[in-house]
Amino acid sequence: GGKQGADKGHSFDDIMQWVEEEFTDDGCVLKQIGWMDAEGNHLEEAIHADLATLPEGVQAGLSEDGVAECVSSMMAEGAEKYAHCEAAYTEQEGAVLMDVFTKIAGYKCFMGQL
Repeated sequence: GGKQGADKGHSFDDIMQWVEEEFTDDGCVLKQIGWMDAEGNHLEEAIHADLATLPEGVQAGLSEDGVAECVSSMMAEGAEKYAHCEAAYTEQEGAVLMDVFTKIAGYKCFMGQL
């Protein structure tokens, strides 16, 4: 049952599998258009160059500050919601999860502006 897993926290492997299943298609598209490298890092220069080709009205609706605020808010919300799970992960797993969740939050916040 999902409730039991939620109380105990999910295993690192389960989380990474979910991330892969959930974002494989998006990641593939972003890599194909040159917005993401093989490690899942956003390629800021390519993204900015492409966004600069959009009409001014569309560009005006995009805000780096807005994305940063959104990411900060999502991460704080997640930290509060999943604080009880923190002890279940090694320091290295915790660092990987933070990196992955930060990238997911950035992606979701950016896409939310488009």
